[in-house]
Amino acid sequence: MSRSALFKCAALATCLLGLAACKATPVAAPIAPPTVQTATGPTDEPIQTLPKDLYPQMPVYPGAKIDHVRKPKGAMREIMFSSDAQMPQMVAFYKDALKKNDFHITRR
Repeated sequence: MSRSALFKCAALATCLLGLAACKATPVAAPIAPPTVQTATGPTDEPIQTLPKDLYPQMPVYPGAKIDHVRKPKGAMREIMFSSDAQMPQMVAFYKDALKKNDFHITRR
């Protein structure tokens, strides 16, 4: 058999295999599970009370009102308080109360 005849046979065989593949039953692509929307930032909690899982020794300024609670990540909480007290009095309270409960202030 000549080279050109061999080439023609190989080309014909390739075409036939390609046509046979087109007639085959298509394989269904795997279906991915639906995506679940997750919060990308801090989530607000619908409470205006101290969370039950708050560290029990965490001091809270006397008479302070809880305005907002957020959960930035993990077990952390961001709690916004308001008070009619003067800032120097609140700072002194927290410096003293945090030391008494063995908290350490790392930045000023």
